[in-house]
Amino acid sequence: MKANLIKNFDNIIRISKDSYSLGANTKMDSEEFERHFNLYTNNSMSAFSLITPDVMLKLINLKNKLNNNFELVFWKDKVYFRIAFGRIFEIDNNKNEMDISVMQEYYELLCKIKELSQEVVGILNKI
Repeated sequence: MKANLIKNFDNIIRISKDSYSLGANTKMDSEEFERHFNLYTNNSMSAFSLITPDVMLKLINLKNKLNNNFELVFWKDKVYFRIAFGRIFEIDNNKNEMDISVMQEYYELLCKIKELSQEVVGILNKI
């Protein structure tokens, strides 16, 4: 998923569980956040102003809900969300894909991703 920002963000921030060489691995004020994610940036002050305690908690909650890894990349006037869903939206012949509970689960997951993206974009646009 890609979201557009109101203004150009000159720095790069990458939040992921994976190791990455772009920028420095920035330590945040939450040990729990650091158990789930690594944050790499070329400007730690921008990262601290964007990734607030509320945002960290929402990212942790989303990761727990997804039960899967994802990454966010803030660069220029975009924020990119990449989620490793595996086969979650593919048809499984052993499951009834029209089961309302399966559809409800997918819908709730997409709503949480949309909510998080709107909040993060809103914070970034205020910086």
